[in-house]
Amino acid sequence: MVKKRILFVCDGNIFRSSVAERLFKFYFGDKFIVSSAGVTAKYSGKAIEEVISKDVLKREKDTRISLDGHVIKRVDKNVMSSSDFVFVMDNKNKNKLARKFPQFSKKIFLLKKFAGYKKNLEIPDAKDKPVEFLDKVYEDIKNSIKRIKKKDLISQMVSNHI
Repeated sequence: MVKKRILFVCDGNIFRSSVAERLFKFYFGDKFIVSSAGVTAKYSGKAIEEVISKDVLKREKDTRISLDGHVIKRVDKNVMSSSDFVFVMDNKNKNKLARKFPQFSKKIFLLKKFAGYKKNLEIPDAKDKPVEFLDKVYEDIKNSIKRIKKKDLISQMVSNHI
């Protein structure tokens, strides 16, 4: 059986989508091929260690999940084409992707909405926000992924041929 490809997208591929990629791999193991990218990703090609402060990286590694080795990537047609599911963090990025790649719009989902949440469906950008805000963003991502796993939502989508 061919593994489904999952792509997580945010604006810069620095925090939200990279955290989602790592958490998804943690909860699902190697059941899927998982990657992340950014819509604008102005630091594309750079290692995360070059962009985020060492204090934030150490805190992530010590308290949550390591982002070590992550290289920032920009979304392109090839990655969109090869992905079966594209999870975005907010409507701004969903709309940008849908405009840029209209042929792939049916596979673009807000992460929290796909997970079954009914309100507060966006996971806001954490750029230049205090640590407490990062904590909330991290928990939103983690809880959404855990919910997707618990409800087996991706398998349901695949079996329904959506």
